[in-house]
Amino acid sequence: ITLLEKYNITKLETSVMHFFYGCIWHWKELINGKVAQEKLLNAIQQGINIGNNEYVCYICINYGFVRFFGGVNLAQVEEDYREYTKLIKKISQEYSINYIEICKNIIVNLRNEVLDKYCLLLGTSQDEEDAYLEIYNNQNNQWLLFIYYFGKTLVSYFLKDYFMAFNNSQQAGKFVVAIGGYLPAPQHNFYSSLSLIAYYNDANAKKQKELLEQVEKNQESMKIWSQSCLENFQHKYNLVEAEKARILGQNWQAQEFYEKAIQGAKKYEFIHEEALAYERAAEFYLALGREEIGQLYLRNAHHCYNNWGAKAKVKQLEEEYPQYFIGVTNKSTSKSLNTTSSISGNDGEILDLTTVIKASQAISGEIKLKKLLNNLMKITIENAGAQKGFLILNHEGNWFIEAQGKINSDEVTILQSIPIESTDPKTSIPILPTTIINYVIRTQENIVLNDALQEGQFIDDPYIIATQSKSILCTPLINQAKLSGIIYLENNLTTEAFTSKRVELLNILSAQAAISIDNSRLYAKVRENESRLAQFLDAMPVGVAILDGSGHPYYFNQVAKELLGKEVVSDVTSEQIASTYQFYKISTGQQYRSHELPITRALQGESSTTEDIEVRQNNKVVPLESFSTPVYDEQGKIIYAIGSFIDITERKKAEADRQRFTNELFELNKAYERFVPNQFLQLLDKESIVDVELGDQVQ
Repeated sequence: ITLLEKYNITKLETSVMHFFYGCIWHWKELINGKVAQEKLLNAIQQGINIGNNEYVCYICINYGFVRFFGGVNLAQVEEDYREYTKLIKKISQEYSINYIEICKNIIVNLRNEVLDKYCLLLGTSQDEEDAYLEIYNNQNNQWLLFIYYFGKTLVSYFLKDYFMAFNNSQQAGKFVVAIGGYLPAPQHNFYSSLSLIAYYNDANAKKQKELLEQVEKNQESMKIWSQSCLENFQHKYNLVEAEKARILGQNWQAQEFYEKAIQGAKKYEFIHEEALAYERAAEFYLALGREEIGQLYLRNAHHCYNNWGAKAKVKQLEEEYPQYFIGVTNKSTSKSLNTTSSISGNDGEILDLTTVIKASQAISGEIKLKKLLNNLMKITIENAGAQKGFLILNHEGNWFIEAQGKINSDEVTILQSIPIESTDPKTSIPILPTTIINYVIRTQENIVLNDALQEGQFIDDPYIIATQSKSILCTPLINQAKLSGIIYLENNLTTEAFTSKRVELLNILSAQAAISIDNSRLYAKVRENESRLAQFLDAMPVGVAILDGSGHPYYFNQVAKELLGKEVVSDVTSEQIASTYQFYKISTGQQYRSHELPITRALQGESSTTEDIEVRQNNKVVPLESFSTPVYDEQGKIIYAIGSFIDITERKKAEADRQRFTNELFELNKAYERFVPNQFLQLLDKESIVDVELGDQVQ
């Protein structure tokens, strides 16, 4: 490109632009950047001017891919495809006509509210599509075959025909090598992994193992790509990891990866993949019985799909979950990204769904308690219209203020554990109206006071009298019928500050807040337990190593790190363990086969002990005795393999010394046989001269 600009070689510009933006640029740069789209549009015009018709067609296709994979509204992408289809037909490029027709029909299937069970990408009937495929196969046209099967995979996966998505992903995989680094290649990796996982529960045990191995292989590539371009690939990697953790029953890991996928897709404006991450996360939470967050995430998915213009997907969600979309009003059009979707409050006031989603994401996206409480306090004060607010949590039956903030200050006091009955040491005025707090604790009901000093049953509360309180809102945080906490908000500037719209918004956010608080507390407890367990394991005089259910190293205690000479290398697969950690068959010089190691055999359900392993660290060789066993979850699935091992250098040395001594005795005995007749030993009833003792007599 630099040379093109330097020497103004216009006749090569179109072909160079095709290869750069079609096969190189997207591995390094954010795919939905505007500069690339402008460059491609200029290259199309330049190609038309010089008559380079073949590459004009290729760049038209590239432009469509950049827009589609970048999350541009589907109505706009379809319009682009229709415009460039006319251009390609006009210049009579048959291959490109067929290619762009498939691309256009991918979009049509996602936008068509009348779902076609065949998801046709070629022709107008299944017979016609089959005829086209036969021609492509006879021609061995691998590029057309790939885009056809990839398109089928993508559409089928979005529309939840997972069997069709799986089958087509397998077919696309046969031709992906042919397209090299072209724009759809990493997309195939992503949707293929999702399709394999979606099919997992319908496969037998042997097939499930194969599916996971293929996903692992895909993820190894995706991880490398994300290191080169985090913006394009990291959220894809995270969503696949979340789905993989879900099917393996690793709920904590799944939740963490879902949130990372959502935040990554949102940050870099991949609205279609944000929608997909929300939908998969919603299904995950609903399956766990966590209906509040599941419903919220479904609405978020619906909102994103709607703004993407995927009418078929929007309709499918509404038909699959009608109970969650009653009251949803779609005011956006398919030709804009106008985020005016809304939900109705109890009195008919309209809540901006974008506000709900933004606030919900800020709350749900944090797992550490300190940061969560800080975010929650700021968000509730800001969105409820309060002057100040308090977050109250329970500790062993007692209620404490754990966060407090004010509207005009960025500082939030966190985790001071102040009892709710406390008074201000300067004024001796209570910090909170305890009669209201205790009422909410007892009844688990909202309290909304428009003029606390003049109305309601709490006008005699010492705090209200002393502070001349006006507007008060106190709401419980409830998760699975259990009171997790209380939010207390106050505005003493005006009466009736907490409108029904703001109360409704707070009610929606309180469900997410309750879940997030419970999760963060559980997370903190798990981390504390893990830390304590790690201390116990580090104190053990034996090495302890753990692999996760996928065969990746998960944990080594300190002795294990010293014996193996390495830390945990988490991206190593089970097939690479022997080479990574230098495991050898003892005294043979042959490297151990990874699948024969006791710890990897444990992933197949086998418990075993062996003394034939040695680990090589630079010039040092350490023989090990190893014991390994599987760890099962409640459903009987193997989720970890744990191995313990000890350095048996001294034992091996003692065994060698004992063998050497025995050999020496044997040689000594043979030497004495030349001087002491066997008949004499037999008379003494001895086998060897070394067994003869002073005083032995012939019987």
